[in-house]
Amino acid sequence: IPLTSETGKLSALDCNVSGDVIDVRAIERHYGVGRMVSARLDPKRPDVRTRVVVDLERRLDPLPNLEGIALDAAGTVHMITDNQGRTASGPTLLFTGVMGQGLFKIDGDRVK
Repeated sequence: IPLTSETGKLSALDCNVSGDVIDVRAIERHYGVGRMVSARLDPKRPDVRTRVVVDLERRLDPLPNLEGIALDAAGTVHMITDNQGRTASGPTLLFTGVMGQGLFKIDGDRVK
């Protein structure tokens, strides 16, 4: 999926398939960049538009090293950090939220 920043890279993604359509949620991150993004891959619509679901650098300080994302059957999104670089540097953190509520609430293309 297309990136939404100049320096971000995808560190994780999760997909749901319905017929020929794939809904993708991903973590785009790099130094100073931390976003949950989404895109819909539809063979009938070749133009893929990546949308920022939540801009995490505006919400979390310090910005964690997010490395995993998953959507469960109840619609809850789970994101997990990686605290391992050369050495372990703190706890592993798990963030959860329901799409459309709290941390992941969307108002058009803006996060509340």
